[in-house]
Amino acid sequence: MTNVFEGSICIRQRIAGNYRLAFFDLLATRCTGGLVLISGQPDPDEAVHTKGNLRHAQWVKIRNVRRGKGVFVNYRQPELIETLDRIKPDVFVTEASPRLVDNRKVIRFLHSRNTPAVGWGLGTSDFWNRPFKRLRKWHRKRMIGQFDGMLCYSTLAAKQYQNIGYQPQNTVVLYNASISRPTDPQPPLRDACVPPYQILFVGGLIPTKSIDRLIEAAALLRDRKVDVVVTIVGDGPSSEPLKALADQLQAPVKFLGRLTGDALAEVGRKADLFVLPGLGGLAIQEAMTWGLPVIVSQADGTELDLVQDNGWIIEKENTVALADCIESAVSDPKRLRDKGNISYQIVRDTINLERMADRFIDALHHFKNQGISKPTSNNR
Repeated sequence: MTNVFEGSICIRQRIAGNYRLAFFDLLATRCTGGLVLISGQPDPDEAVHTKGNLRHAQWVKIRNVRRGKGVFVNYRQPELIETLDRIKPDVFVTEASPRLVDNRKVIRFLHSRNTPAVGWGLGTSDFWNRPFKRLRKWHRKRMIGQFDGMLCYSTLAAKQYQNIGYQPQNTVVLYNASISRPTDPQPPLRDACVPPYQILFVGGLIPTKSIDRLIEAAALLRDRKVDVVVTIVGDGPSSEPLKALADQLQAPVKFLGRLTGDALAEVGRKADLFVLPGLGGLAIQEAMTWGLPVIVSQADGTELDLVQDNGWIIEKENTVALADCIESAVSDPKRLRDKGNISYQIVRDTINLERMADRFIDALHHFKNQGISKPTSNNR
């Protein structure tokens, strides 16, 4: 029998990218009272597509008000409390981000109505090596402590929340996913897996993806006489600078723009290896459904759950290490195939939308058993 939640859920996001909508729709089918998504629009410099539609969940779009710059940027959604007062959810789930400065006010409002508030977060790693370390840690601990339960994108995130004092019994790992469990037979890698080796990147063309490192690595591999072609799929504000860099270095790189659906899958199935040189993670899973081995850099911790024996995790912002890893990977076609097989098995059996929805509902049941249906003052 499908795991269901007896009641209604409201999920609040700063922005809701198209890549997340399938999960919200699936989750809505698991809630007897339905699911409402509340979100705002991305900033102009964010390569996040938000024009999709929901079939089962209700989507309420409200304003994001941005203040500050750089590490001090923050957001609030002025219409959020009014919206919550109207829809009256049984459980509220929100990003556990310190940049959402209205979280505390919103949670106080919900607790006054005996509605539990659950956080959903990436962890706390971003403050460790930045200015005002102690102040940031104190602020993060205070912010996390107000939630009645914590949903974590990764095993590492759960450990980080627990390390600053959050209750282990109310910390649940969801294993972040964007792809449904594959039902088709595993697609084979290219029959020959011979030069030129096809290296694939998929994602937004923004600085945090470190695509410049991949272009530099491609040029370095050319100088080493390693025959590779890097295909970059995606769009974003860094598109023209990255193309200029590829031209300057005369790197073996192709830019295909943004692709989706069958067009993207066709490109993916022609690749030998998927590489994500910067932040991200959800594109890795799509590559794994194509039976691709993966190379990813150290990021927010989600890669530690995704990348096991199916690929390599390298030091971030290290072009030489990236080139070395690609060269080693393509030098052994059999190993590439074996790792690609493992990739497919992971998304089929362990990390996919269906398993993520199951864990989400299980977490709400667990939190209810822990007593969060009636929040207490020590969580506020």
